[in-house]
Amino acid sequence: MDARKAARELLLRHSMHPELLELPAIVRDFRAEMLAGCRAKPSSLGMYPAYINTASAPAEGKVLVIDAGGTNLRLARLSYKDGTLSIEEMKKRSMPGTGGAVTADEFFRTLAEELLPLCEEVERACFCFSYPSEVLPDGDGLAVRLTKELCVEGLPGMRLCAPLEAELVRLGAPGHRRWRVINDTVSTQLCGMAQNTEPCDDHIGFILGTGFNMCANVDSALLLKAPAAAGLGSSCIVNFESGGFGRFPRGTADRELDAASDAPGAQLVEKCISGAYQAPLLRQTLLLAIREGLFSAEAAALIPSLSLTAAHVSALAEENAPCVFPALSSADYALLQELNRLLLERSAMLAAACLAAAVESRELPAGSRVCICADGTTFARNPLLRPRTDFWLSELLQPSGVRAFFYQVSDATLLGTAYAALLP
Repeated sequence: MDARKAARELLLRHSMHPELLELPAIVRDFRAEMLAGCRAKPSSLGMYPAYINTASAPAEGKVLVIDAGGTNLRLARLSYKDGTLSIEEMKKRSMPGTGGAVTADEFFRTLAEELLPLCEEVERACFCFSYPSEVLPDGDGLAVRLTKELCVEGLPGMRLCAPLEAELVRLGAPGHRRWRVINDTVSTQLCGMAQNTEPCDDHIGFILGTGFNMCANVDSALLLKAPAAAGLGSSCIVNFESGGFGRFPRGTADRELDAASDAPGAQLVEKCISGAYQAPLLRQTLLLAIREGLFSAEAAALIPSLSLTAAHVSALAEENAPCVFPALSSADYALLQELNRLLLERSAMLAAACLAAAVESRELPAGSRVCICADGTTFARNPLLRPRTDFWLSELLQPSGVRAFFYQVSDATLLGTAYAALLP
């Protein structure tokens, strides 16, 4: 059977083909979840205010930054002077808790030990925590839950800055730092607001890397869950925690992957889109195809042992690229590539629907332009995700007359986190 036909029929049978997505309905459902989350009603979206006043200019000086990402931990000292933000020193290591479980005490001790050499002449600091967290009006934040297979025992429910500062003091760090917690989508949006020079009427933060998340400005009057946000002006940056969105059709491989994850029932759209789950989802889909006899006996024996990664997912999507798995026959390889392509198309459509919902929620007049400040290696490196997301987003926004464009810059999370620390 032709690879395209075989892949299409398999995904249709298992409710995973991209043409089964009714994107306008998903946009409406996402907006409904946004509103419910703002009102503290049951919702798959956290809708956490950032409590950042963007109307004031950043103060000059040095700032300490932690970027706790889905895979890597980056720590840096930056300086801001004469309108220029510069990275003075930066170090990178694996994120504690990604290579095996650690305790919360071990987590904060590791961070403090890494930060200690960077603390000289620093009075402001910002902790970019790329996991569901609730920022508090005093600037600190509570870890809500851990995602992306991170395991830090006892961390959910804890403050993030107070125990870290206490550990720094215990280790002899000079002075005292004013801390703030921020989400990586918020830092990305702030970076775009500070660095983008193209004319635009609004900004959205968008991360598609190990995980998937978005943030945007939200009318403060809608934030019934956070009355203190009204003091920041007519609108407030809100972290959606959009990876938790669950009102969209899921298929057999989606459900099997979810059941085998460390948090069944959570982060449902993230498990269809993000870099942490792309390869596992492709593997689960290939196992479906093997069970239905779509691969040759040789491929059926080989595929379960393949070490699939997000890099493989990207390489398989490249046109005219060298064969990633030369042991497969041309027919088997063509089927693998087609299944991968269709799963990526579905990912792009879901990401576009979430973004369209955020743009439409701003109710901007026709002709407006929205800057989507984007970050994440998955979005940057996969050859299909950005162009296909851009295509579907344009299709969804066309009736409103609003246009959106993606803005990407190196070290967006670090720069945006530093700006956040320097704001009042």
